This record gives sequence, C-alpha cells and structure tokens, in this order.
Amino acid sequence: MADLKEIRGTRIEKLDSDPTTLGYNSQLFYNSVSGTFKVNKPGTVADGTWSTGGSLNTGRQSLFLFGTQTAAIASHGYSTANTVATESYNGTAWTSVNNANNARNAAVRGGAGTSTAGLVASGDNFPSSPRDTAFTESWDGTNWTEVSDLNTGRLGFGGMCGSQTAALGIAGHREATGFTAITNVEQWNGSSWTEVGDVNTARTHGNGSGTTSSALFAGGHTPPSTNYENLESWNGTSWTETTDMNQKRRLGGGSSDSSSSMIVFAGYTGQPESVSTTTEYWDGSSWTELNDSSTSVGNEGGTGSSSSALMAGGNSSKTATEEWTVPEISTKTLTAS
Repeated sequence: MADLKEIRGTRIEKLDSDPTTLGYNSQLFYNSVSGTFKVNKPGTVADGTWSTGGSLNTGRQSLFLFGTQTAAIASHGYSTANTVATESYNGTAWTSVNNANNARNAAVRGGAGTSTAGLVASGDNFPSSPRDTAFTESWDGTNWTEVSDLNTGRLGFGGMCGSQTAALGIAGHREATGFTAITNVEQWNGSSWTEVGDVNTARTHGNGSGTTSSALFAGGHTPPSTNYENLESWNGTSWTETTDMNQKRRLGGGSSDSSSSMIVFAGYTGQPESVSTTTEYWDGSSWTELNDSSTSVGNEGGTGSSSSALMAGGNSSKTATEEWTVPEISTKTLTAS
C-alpha cells in the first residue's frame, strides 16, 4: 500500500511546536525556501506589551488619572507638594490645561469618566489637617467645577470607576479613624453621593473597574503593611468575594472600563514588598500573568482597558508614561522538519 508521501509526491511537514488554534480571521503561510510556517491571527491579551509614551510635564505620584490610552486626563497628585496641575494626553504627548480647584493627592484609582467629561473625589490634604477630604470636582474638557461633597471624607478611595454622571467610589482609608481602612462605598448620580453596600474586606489603594451596576475591586492594603490579593465583584446591590490575584498588590494601576475583565499592573507587591513590574489579567474567572512593564513603579495612575491601557507618574514624582497595547495581529513563525 502506498504511503501518504508517495501519493502526495513530497515530504510530510512536521512542525517544531503546536501551531495553535487558528480561529476566525487567522491566516497560515508556508515559506518553501526557509521551510517555515507563519501563523497570523487576531491578537489576544496574552500578546500585549508595554511601550514608552510621552512624559508628564509635572512629575507626580498619587495622581488622578482617567480616560483612555489616547485621550486621558492626569490631575492633582504630589510632586514637591500637593498640586492642582492638570494635563491632557492625546496618545503621544501631555499638554498642560486648566488647573483643578483643590490641591490634594489621591488614591491610585480616584478618577472616573472621559477626557471631556470626568470626575474626581476624595484625597489627602497633607500637610494640612484634617487630611481627609470630601471634595468632588467635575471636568468638562476645559474647566473644573466643584460639585457635591462625599458623605464620608477620606484620604483616598480604594478604587473608583464609572462615568461623570454615574460613578462608584469604593472603600479607602481615613485619618479620622487612625489611618485605618474602611468598607464604605458611595455612589454618584450626577448631583449627589449616596452610601450603598459595603465591601467585604476593608482596604485602600486597590483598583476599581466597571460601572455603578457591575464593578470589580481588586487588591489594596490595610495600613501600614498588609497587602491583599482579594477581588470582589459588585452586582449593583452587594459585593461578592471571587478569584484572588496571583500577587498581593497595593498602589498599582489598572484598567477601568469593564466588570468582565481587567488588568492590574506595577505597584507594590509581595511581603516583604517591592516595587513591581508585573501585569495580571482577569478573564472573568481566573488571573494570568502577562508581560511586565518596562519600569518598576508604584503609586502611579492607571486607566484604559485590558487591550489598551495607560499608566503615568509614580513614586519619586516620576514623569514616565507607559502604554499597554494588544496588537491587532499576532504572528508566530514555526519551523518545519
């Protein structure tokens, strides 16, 4: 009986590794000269990488950051002192725009909305006392306006997400209670704040993502030194503990747009802790480590999505910006033998 090689009249190719499931819109090419296959397929989060973006004009840490990778606002924070400086990012460079009203530094996820319709709330009034603030400011793309204060002032939210007219401010910590973390959550309806269901684990300096009806709250810590890997999900009424992150993490950045997936990046990890470059992705059921950021940084701002995120600033008043991008096409070359 003839074998396949005799029927086909050519050698049978054997690949050096699994070519993976091609899926929809994928393409497979064979180079007969080099004896290699090239697989082109739509990029996934696992293919994402960090690259250097434009530097902030005012280096700072503990800043508010909201918007997208190509249209973001950085405001407030701590440089040599608390600042009201505000900058707009266009995907390439930062431009100084109109200052905010109240100088303060903030939780890492203390902003919500877009570059033309944003909201920030809470913050640390250091070195003044009391340090807890209840300030809320609204950004219209040109100017800041003071709006209704929080019910419970705090040094910063544990996380914040949503839009200018429908935001969720999650947990945080207070000077008034001895710099302890709290479970309190408040919801913004465009004109006022209302207390809603508390988180299960009190913590500050984590990351919030999603909307007022469906959100996530990841990581954080209780001062002075207990970091958490906890993830809690919000259904509009109550919080539920779900899959833990791989690393305990505080004062890192994160994506902000979804309750079905999120990435968290950099910050302070481990115990004893160190400034980190790690990036983790939650796909709705489990966490996976992804490509590291270029710079070890903590206390930075983070915003964007799991496929297109932005981080800026950080400890020691950094000016650095990094962009997380998932390519439209991922290419893999396999050798035939």
